[in-house]
Amino acid sequence: MRVIKRLGGVEGFDSAKIKTSIANTSDSINKPLNQGDLNTITNAVSQKIRSRFKDEITYIQIRDIVVEELRDGAFFDIAKAYKEPESLKKFIEKI
Repeated sequence: MRVIKRLGGVEGFDSAKIKTSIANTSDSINKPLNQGDLNTITNAVSQKIRSRFKDEITYIQIRDIVVEELRDGAFFDIAKAYKEPESLKKFIEKI
């Protein structure tokens, strides 16, 4: 499956990148996820992507699925930071 990136580039789907992105987001707001939660969320995201999309997906569609999974798992602060990078910057400024 191909991923259409923000600037139009294309690369193969890699669930490890999703896991790293979620971990970085949670760490950046001082709410780190444990490996079990990261694996569960990443696996659920990967399953949804593979069931909904066949050939290609955009980074926005991936982001929305990640946010959906984070919210379903009650990780609301992480979901907000993942979806809205500006809110992450404001959170960091408060610290």
